[in-house]
Amino acid sequence: MTQEPFIYLYSRSSGRRVLSVPPGYEGFVLHDDQRRLRLLCGMHDLACPHVAAVFLVRVGGSHALDLRSLGGAMLHGADGRWRPLKVLGRLAYGVVRPELLVDLLEREQIYETRQLGRELARMVVELLSNVLDGEGWRAEKLSENLDMVSGEVLRRLAVALAPIGLIPQGLELVADDSALRQDLGAQAYPA
Repeated sequence: MTQEPFIYLYSRSSGRRVLSVPPGYEGFVLHDDQRRLRLLCGMHDLACPHVAAVFLVRVGGSHALDLRSLGGAMLHGADGRWRPLKVLGRLAYGVVRPELLVDLLEREQIYETRQLGRELARMVVELLSNVLDGEGWRAEKLSENLDMVSGEVLRRLAVALAPIGLIPQGLELVADDSALRQDLGAQAYPA
């Protein structure tokens, strides 16, 4: 079972008075007046009626994000024609500075992990597009090119994720080349 990078807890009607922060998490209580309370592992009394939001952020660990339909790279086939290439992937990341992540969650009003996933996927797509832009990728060298591209995107991603408290732990990119194989034939691009 995968654990989410954060959990959003809040319901004005619940009148939550106690918050349990489990091991491996940090709690953040955001008040209506913009104050923020940071809570470490343990049981905490929330004797404040003006709580706007509560976040539990999993510190460290590893979170995975599937990336689909990443861009419109062009692949130069053995027949000399250009073909579109769909790139898929999986990003692994961890939370190293939970207070910076909560800043993002609060600023962008992100309350579900899939919203954060969409934001991270958008960031990876932009970086991938920048790396792939203008390159002439050849079908016969596709796998080694994607390894090089993954490394470069991962390097750029580390810089882009640092201000929001995240650290990339790995990026795998693969080509969805089923249409390409069918179009070029098995001889031009063997399995």
